[in-house]
Amino acid sequence: MQEVESLKKPFTPPKEVHVQVLHSMPPQKIEIFESMEDWAEQNLLPHLKDVEKSWQPQDFLPDPASDGFEDQVKELRERARELPDDYFVVLVGDMITEEALPTYQTMLNTLDGPQAKRHETAYTKIVEKLLEIDPDGTVVAFADMMRKKISMPAHLMYDGRDDKLFDNFSSVAQRLGVYTAKDYADILEFLVGRWKIENLTGLSGEGNKAQEYLCGLTPRIRRLDERAQARAKKGPKIPFSWIHDREVQL
Repeated sequence: MQEVESLKKPFTPPKEVHVQVLHSMPPQKIEIFESMEDWAEQNLLPHLKDVEKSWQPQDFLPDPASDGFEDQVKELRERARELPDDYFVVLVGDMITEEALPTYQTMLNTLDGPQAKRHETAYTKIVEKLLEIDPDGTVVAFADMMRKKISMPAHLMYDGRDDKLFDNFSSVAQRLGVYTAKDYADILEFLVGRWKIENLTGLSGEGNKAQEYLCGLTPRIRRLDERAQARAKKGPKIPFSWIHDREVQL
């Protein structure tokens, strides 16, 4: 009976999920995207990489079928002993994020790396084209997205007990300089400049407000980060299940 009941009620972590409200697209907006099909085929498909040419993590690890596999694993483990625990925390968190990417609709994923670089190029071109076709609607949508803030794909990560796992992982990553508020501001500054948001003309009242908001957002983020850094205190140490409950400073 308990087994049947467990099937009816699948396990869900006790985390607060911020539900994103989806809005239906008016017919004229649908027409805009449909009109871009030929353009997308010519400008986006060339960025796709052949599966045969894509690397896999296993390519950089010892081959289990090789004769010296065990010795190679031992050597790898010995070298890994030199890495601090906080590096392992960030490495595991980043791996979870990357594994989640295929299952999430990510927005403006401009992380480093050849694969993500192709994502960035494609997304950048799409927005450039939309700004050319519908500048007012695009700049309003861009501002709306930034006001709602962008959640990383792995923000719902959970290890079965730590309700703040993503926040704690992010704190360690910020402290190590892996991904910081400065990086976020740099990305936004690049996109606002690349899309020439400041030079858009002929916008509606709502479009002008969105333009003003976007152009002032990067300096605002930098100021907030500077204040946060000035007030920052040494964080507490907490255990991470990823590294057998060893403690790492936030």
